[in-house]
Amino acid sequence: MTRLLGFFCIQLALLFTAISSGVAAAQTADREVSIAPTLTAVQQANIPCSRIITIVRAHERLSELGTKARAGDDEANYILGCYYFRDEVDSIDLPRAHSYFLRSHELGNLSSTAYLAQFYRRGYFIDQDKVEAVRLFRKSMDGGNALGVRMYAVIVYSGDGVPKDIVLSAQLMERAATLGNEQAMNDTANYFHYGTGVEQDFAAESEWYRKSSESGNTVGMLEFGQNLLDGRGVIVDVERGVSLIRRSADAGNGRASNRLGHMYEYGNHVERNLVLATTYYGKSARAGYTWGMTNYGTALMLGQGIAKNEPEAVAWLTAGAERGDTLAMNNLALAYMNGAGVPINSEYAISLLELSASRGDGEAMTYLGRIYRSGTIVTKDLAKADFWFSKSADADFVDGMAEHGRALLNGEGVEQNKAEGLSWINKAVTQNNALGIAYLGAANEIGLGLPVNLPRAKELLLRAARLGSDFAIES
Repeated sequence: MTRLLGFFCIQLALLFTAISSGVAAAQTADREVSIAPTLTAVQQANIPCSRIITIVRAHERLSELGTKARAGDDEANYILGCYYFRDEVDSIDLPRAHSYFLRSHELGNLSSTAYLAQFYRRGYFIDQDKVEAVRLFRKSMDGGNALGVRMYAVIVYSGDGVPKDIVLSAQLMERAATLGNEQAMNDTANYFHYGTGVEQDFAAESEWYRKSSESGNTVGMLEFGQNLLDGRGVIVDVERGVSLIRRSADAGNGRASNRLGHMYEYGNHVERNLVLATTYYGKSARAGYTWGMTNYGTALMLGQGIAKNEPEAVAWLTAGAERGDTLAMNNLALAYMNGAGVPINSEYAISLLELSASRGDGEAMTYLGRIYRSGTIVTKDLAKADFWFSKSADADFVDGMAEHGRALLNGEGVEQNKAEGLSWINKAVTQNNALGIAYLGAANEIGLGLPVNLPRAKELLLRAARLGSDFAIES
């Protein structure tokens, strides 16, 4: 996502990358059913807790489930354990969850056995005991429970209480997937994608994502849809790929909503539509997906596809920054720098940029370099400016390469080295960077580090101006 918030007329670039498969988002269920939900033992082992929660909410029969649980129904105890545990990232009542899983385990429910093992493994509510965790995982796995097999594959992969064995982990994970566990299907696909414990095989990856998708898993829908768009392991099918990603997004998957928003923003595989882009970014943000929060906040700040709302933008950017997204930190810093939705607070803005830079963000490093070079809100310090420019260049941020090259070319805060300066600038130029092209044009115009060449200078400056370089336009 290209964003412009007005600070030094710098463009903000969206770092849009796919992340590894996580827990599936909740699915839409039929609210017209008037009896308490029932799940077979196979379904309990194969459907993530997050899906089960939605079934419980859809039926709105917690009291009925409680009655069945007290009467000794192992399934009701398991469902309520899931309801209060949800997932590791969204636990709401660990003591109650543990109580229900323990009761269900004692009644012979092997899915509850696997979750109880997870309590011992992580030390949730009870004292951590990895020996007991392994014993319970094995009990669930040896009983043929798909969830137990998947969880045992996880600890074998990490060597958590058992010898680390990636090949065995891959075998067990595929076994769990074959038994029907949705998350194991996604994990197995991921193993084939990276060649983890198996030979890399994109066709096998896509096949497992397809199976996951067809079981209703939103992560499977998203990943298989993306593979159909990319032609990774399957024949390209844009219509089907977009449809699957939209289904995943509309079912509540925040990552899919963010992906679809990006597609609509840039017109990738769909007709460009900024209103729809921002709509899906909003869905992603409200689903708790960090990049969705950042993108939605940025759209609100700009009024892109939605009415401009700087205070709400700041709230979403703050949420993204608190979750560690460096782009959110950078955009929030610019808001505080410019007083957009918040009182101007340059000191806090700099602290946000420094936090982002400490996490390796080259864009933040470049901002900091420009702040110290300009001296408008801090004491001008060219040496500190190039300190940040050089770090940005080393982090492969292209504007940082151009700025570090300029500093070396002019001897700004660093010993002048025209050859090295031109080398850094040319690295930026080879990536079609407007700033690098503009700086090379200026060097040709005045003969800095190379002979004067006015036609070449004009050509480069015009090219940089077409790419949006303010430096070139001013030149």
